[in-house]
Amino acid sequence: MKRKMALLLAAVQLLCYANSAAAEDAVMPASEEIMAKIQKAADPDGKSKTVFSAEIKAKLKMFDGAEGNLNVIVKKPDLIRIQVQSGDSLMLRAYNGKTAWELSGKAPLRNLAPEELDSLRFQAYNILPDSNFDELFSKMEPQGSAEIAGGKCYKVLCTPKEQFKSSPLTLYVDQKTFFVLKSEQKQKIRDQETEMATSFEDYENCDGIMMPMIIVSEADGKIREVSIESVEWNPELDESIFNPPAKLEKY
Repeated sequence: MKRKMALLLAAVQLLCYANSAAAEDAVMPASEEIMAKIQKAADPDGKSKTVFSAEIKAKLKMFDGAEGNLNVIVKKPDLIRIQVQSGDSLMLRAYNGKTAWELSGKAPLRNLAPEELDSLRFQAYNILPDSNFDELFSKMEPQGSAEIAGGKCYKVLCTPKEQFKSSPLTLYVDQKTFFVLKSEQKQKIRDQETEMATSFEDYENCDGIMMPMIIVSEADGKIREVSIESVEWNPELDESIFNPPAKLEKY
């Protein structure tokens, strides 16, 4: 009798679990709805429609523990320049619409490898606040829910368009605020594939657009932290800053 009762209770528990899982699936919004709410949360007043370029300045703590200053400049459609200064060490990486290049420390100026260029262009599209998810991703698929930093998030698997040649990106979206709290993606740099997890924290209103002021990335057990100090929309730019300064060597 006790065995039958135990089996009955187990069956009821399984049924309740199945019903609750089905209910959770039933209320899971479509990916289009989630993405639309992400954009609305980041740009509540439509300010991004007037943004064509941006300059972001930040403090950077790198994977090896070194500290420095980070300066990122982007301009539509996909021009980007990233500068990292740490002590006497300088790293520049940029794309001017035709040529992608890097100057790092004492190494010679070089062309970026194709996969590095793809990653750089994808970053440029992502940084500007009016980025349309339909322009970035060929497919967006809800993957259920997950808990991040004590809050419930929607989990969305996003497949970048073929032009970016980037691996799928998983976004974790806060179910209340619709801010993106975390992303996960495999990144390939010089034939080495690395799992990168990035957290987005301390969202603030930057002249009408909500931005995460702290961005923490983890790869191979090492941490990199970006603390944003200022964001300027539509700064005056000389496009020559995206050009390589001297003769390039092939990667």
